[in-house]
Amino acid sequence: MIAELVTACVSILIAIMAYWLNHQGETRRSLRKARIDWASSQLEDLYGPLLVLTETNERAWSEYCRRYILSIGAGPAEIPLPEMEEARWRTWVEEIFAPTAQKIRRSLPPGET
Repeated sequence: MIAELVTACVSILIAIMAYWLNHQGETRRSLRKARIDWASSQLEDLYGPLLVLTETNERAWSEYCRRYILSIGAGPAEIPLPEMEEARWRTWVEEIFAPTAQKIRRSLPPGET
């Protein structure tokens, strides 16, 4: 009779301990998942738009190079551009490159410029 009572108590104690350990593990897993989800959302909110802006600027630069630099050939940097090419370059910088760079700078968190 005593052996059966001890066996029953030990079985109940083991079941309670198993439940408690499982509960602790699930709590830790859910907290870790919440932290990972929060970090992922922060990265998505910041770096998603930042990636789009940098890819846009890269494509614009590639297009500018394809249209204008490769067609005329690139000379040394010391040689001034002809007036028409300089005007074209200024237009691209003012209308495409600079606004995108400003958007990139505004999308960065403070202190990361």
